[in-house]
Amino acid sequence: GVPVSAHVEESTDDTLHVVGPSPDEAYVSFLRERARGKRVQFHGCLPRPAVQKLFDGTTGLISASTHQL
Repeated sequence: GVPVSAHVEESTDDTLHVVGPSPDEAYVSFLRERARGKRVQFHGCLPRPAVQKLFDGTTGLISASTHQL
């Protein structure tokens, strides 16, 4: 898997949205455990319109994708 490290300031209302396939379920379980109680949502794979909707409301973007956004 790709190592992911993110820090969301506790004083903000921002949420980290993680979108994409989860080929390594053990790693995703580890990430979900680390995110427990934090503003993190794991969406898995989403159709393009749903991803665009997330983009429309974002204040920042981190892309670890090999695909064009």
